[in-house]
Amino acid sequence: MTESYFSRLPELSSFREKLSRAGSLSFDGTALPQELLLGQPHLAIQYLERAAKEEHSVALDLLGMLYATGQFLPKDPQRAVGLFKRAAEQNDPEACFHLAMALREGFGCAKNLSSSFAWLRVASKKGEAQATFALAQSYEKGLGCEVNAPLAKKFYIEAANRGEKQAIERLIDLEIDSNPLRPKELLKWLKKASDEAIPRGLLAIAKKNLEDDPENVQKSIELLEEGARQSDGGCCLELATLWFDNRFVPRDLVSSIVYCHLASTHGSWLAKDLMEQLRPLASAEDLGRAAEIASYPTPSLVISVLKQRRTESR
Repeated sequence: MTESYFSRLPELSSFREKLSRAGSLSFDGTALPQELLLGQPHLAIQYLERAAKEEHSVALDLLGMLYATGQFLPKDPQRAVGLFKRAAEQNDPEACFHLAMALREGFGCAKNLSSSFAWLRVASKKGEAQATFALAQSYEKGLGCEVNAPLAKKFYIEAANRGEKQAIERLIDLEIDSNPLRPKELLKWLKKASDEAIPRGLLAIAKKNLEDDPENVQKSIELLEEGARQSDGGCCLELATLWFDNRFVPRDLVSSIVYCHLASTHGSWLAKDLMEQLRPLASAEDLGRAAEIASYPTPSLVISVLKQRRTESR
């Protein structure tokens, strides 16, 4: 079963952007601060509810998302959809998109693919990148419209150029599946994925850079580390291999073991084979130090400690 759009909490950056737009609201001379919802949610919700009563579209849509996801407020899909509709009727782009997704899924309302498609077109025309991606999906899968592969590709490209990561990922998949394969087009979208810090793009471009420009290995390491920070098993495994094989950088068994552990933790089954090669070569001290570093709570901290360790050992 496909995961509901509303089962995922919006990214914090999305809330920040919404709050920055709602920051122009004021009540009794008191402006709604951008950080208020994050720091004092109950007070922020009071302000938003008052703004919603005045039909402020940003407040309506943000309250709708809070009710839809159950964040800070009890989950209430029907109430969320009502708020989305009121905001969408004022042409709020995100509200149009949220209403479209509710209609697509039957979330808090009757499922209606034709109406969903219509609202997606409205939101996309207003520059909403997620709506443009969803519109491309509609054309690809026939959701509320006839299947139209060229239009789907057109809107995937439009969404990707607006920075929509899911569209970039889909374009990579389409190029991989194309017959004949078009290497230049595939490379273009992989580079775009790397620019947007999408792990598969970071991994592909890092590996290409290692082969094309081995003298500039640090650039590839930085790309792979960014993927590792996002807990990507492929980037972690590539780092483990890089620090082991003594080809581009001097061998560092501790770094290799740590990244091998991270790769295994984040789904790379190939990490087990590499670890079997590493263990006989590592000293008890190396294994102990690697275990200590790997136990740190976040990949970012692990990477920072490994970099500091290598700097101090020079």
